[in-house]
Amino acid sequence: MECQASADHCCNLGPFGVCPALRDDGPNADRRWVCTIREHEGSWAAMVTAKAYRLSGIADIVRDLVGVDCGDWPRPGKTCHTCGVIG
Repeated sequence: MECQASADHCCNLGPFGVCPALRDDGPNADRRWVCTIREHEGSWAAMVTAKAYRLSGIADIVRDLVGVDCGDWPRPGKTCHTCGVIG
């Protein structure tokens, strides 16, 4: 996830705040916003099966809020208002 953590992005967990797995490497980094679980696991497919994702509660919150797992956002036909990625 290279988007900014704003209200329209899945890294913003609504009333739960910004996802604790999101790391901000700063505006001068090649990739400012980094999912630390995905970075550790190496891919979105591995991330969504990782214990850190499932047991932390992040998976349930994201699925309830946006209806898909991280990495599958935005849903097909939807657009991220922050970075323009189309699902």
